[in-house]
Amino acid sequence: MKGAWILLSAWLVASGVLSQETHPVGDSRQDVGYAAKIETVRRAGEGDLPALYDMVRTAGAAYGLNTAQERSLVNEALNRIRQLGGGGLGLEDMLEGVAKDPSRDPGVREYALQHLYLWYPDSGKKGDIERVFWEMADGSILASVSLLYLHRLDSKGNIKGGNKLDAAILKVMGMTGLRDADKITLMAVASERNLKKALPTILEWARGPGWLVTVAATDAIGWLGDEDDLAYLKEDVAIQDIREGKAAMARAEKRMAMRMEGSKQ
Repeated sequence: MKGAWILLSAWLVASGVLSQETHPVGDSRQDVGYAAKIETVRRAGEGDLPALYDMVRTAGAAYGLNTAQERSLVNEALNRIRQLGGGGLGLEDMLEGVAKDPSRDPGVREYALQHLYLWYPDSGKKGDIERVFWEMADGSILASVSLLYLHRLDSKGNIKGGNKLDAAILKVMGMTGLRDADKITLMAVASERNLKKALPTILEWARGPGWLVTVAATDAIGWLGDEDDLAYLKEDVAIQDIREGKAAMARAEKRMAMRMEGSKQ
């Protein structure tokens, strides 16, 4: 993997991530393309772990890339780090730093949280990972994603989320400025947790304005609502006139019928 390390170091130096004094690989100012960077990451070995860490930790490693490419590169680097076993270099601390860095792209920060969750089973610092999720769930831009991972850990029995997690979900659902993706994530989590206290907010969100939010709200109402809520979707929201609305309504009616039937048994 020596060749991979040399190339990796070279473009990290060119991006200003590493100093030439520390990594004397020559004075390279020519940008290395996205495909070459991805291939280099995939070929990296255990000896390249420090450079992979620098790549994730430092935004300058994405020099010359657009936002989507930067996110992809960070994800590939983190995948490779986990494949190589983390290297004992403090993966949890590094991911926490990226996740909490307001100067980084939100998508990159979200990948950091995702990989904290993926690393959790092999981590010797499970308590620290849980702490990061709880801290990020308290009003941050990534609160909904953090709650999703807490819910997954809870559903697997890794943590005891219970009422504390339910309260955190309801609190975030009451925040202003939530993105459509946040709302969709929160409604899915509330549905899986059978969190009926979330229903008033879900009914409000069913009005959109984005059709994806309306469809997600309709699905959630199928899990949590009643016949009056279905009538609300038809009469007030006019779900049948919204893109994918008819299919969403059919799913909601089917789920509600199954729940009602189950409650009679």
